[in-house]
Amino acid sequence: EYVLGYYVEKVVIYVNPSDPNDMVYSVVFRHPKTGDKLEYHEQLISNIVSNLENTKQGVRNPNKLKGAISSLIEAFYVRGLAEVKSRIPATGFFEIDGNLVFFESPKFKVNLPEVNKEKTIEALRKLEELLKFYRFSDKALIGLYYDVQAPLGFIRKQYGRENKILFDFGEPHVGKTLRAKIGAFIWGMREDLGIISGAKLTAPQLAERLNSTTFKITIDEGKNILLDPYAADMLKSNTTNIHIKSRIVPQLGYKEIEFYGYASIGINTNYVPTLYPGIEDRLIPIKWTVEDKRDQEEVETFLQKLAEYKDSL
Repeated sequence: EYVLGYYVEKVVIYVNPSDPNDMVYSVVFRHPKTGDKLEYHEQLISNIVSNLENTKQGVRNPNKLKGAISSLIEAFYVRGLAEVKSRIPATGFFEIDGNLVFFESPKFKVNLPEVNKEKTIEALRKLEELLKFYRFSDKALIGLYYDVQAPLGFIRKQYGRENKILFDFGEPHVGKTLRAKIGAFIWGMREDLGIISGAKLTAPQLAERLNSTTFKITIDEGKNILLDPYAADMLKSNTTNIHIKSRIVPQLGYKEIEFYGYASIGINTNYVPTLYPGIEDRLIPIKWTVEDKRDQEEVETFLQKLAEYKDSL
């Protein structure tokens, strides 16, 4: 019995390497007489079916359409006719079959050069110079250590471990944000990708950011985001859960988008508000005091070196 006037010519299955249940499909349909071709790229089956029902000719039995297409795609997979690919979910490090693999998403570009021993030694010397500004304090070193291991935080959660939030707070103008910039530069991130303002950040915007990379994202001026119950709940959830949000997008035919908490989080704030229940236990607190203040000459020298060294880092 004909369900659709087209037959399935090609199937590509894209699997999220961090969540095997997260799959989308590219499907090519071909008309047997006219040769007309219909192509769908990286879509859920329900979205393909909805588009066929509402915009294409040749649907002869709408009630059986989804079942027929699902069965055909399954048959392609079982018979080895479907091409299976890893779908790059975000920029960063993922574990696939026991191996650490780096992906780069077109939505989140970084500038990571090839490994070079001599340049690495040079960069470490420059990093040491920058850390002199902080007098090699534990506050600066804890942040640096966190930045270095942060891209593996998502893998920690996959193994049931907590991935805590780095929480820099206290005295203003002591270099909290500048230290976060060093961490961003180490991973080849632009400042606006590695550090975002929390002043007007909404929970949906936060979900999109955390879904883009496994690297650390610092929320600067984070007081307001801590006061937003939806965002605070997401921050808390991100420390232990992989899936942090689902959203229906009408523009995509009411497609449901899943958001995953890939990124590790840093929060900078001067004033600490009353924290959302359960958040305090998820923080690595670093308190900055007036002792961390530097004179203007030291600050200017540091800023000059940071601008000069950022590409080397």
